[in-house]
Amino acid sequence: MREQDVQVYLEFLQRALTLHDPRGLADHLGNVLNGHDDGYLDEVLGAACQAPR
Repeated sequence: MREQDVQVYLEFLQRALTLHDPRGLADHLGNVLNGHDDGYLDEVLGAACQAPR
């Protein structure tokens, strides 16, 4: 795997762990219900690693 692929995979794992952790999910849903959608689930995985086009 290339370094970029590893970073995207690790980001995916972190996101999956956050959503399966009741505290992480509760924090995200609490933000959404309070009208402060943090866009966490809308972010594209690996976007920070991609070079501008």
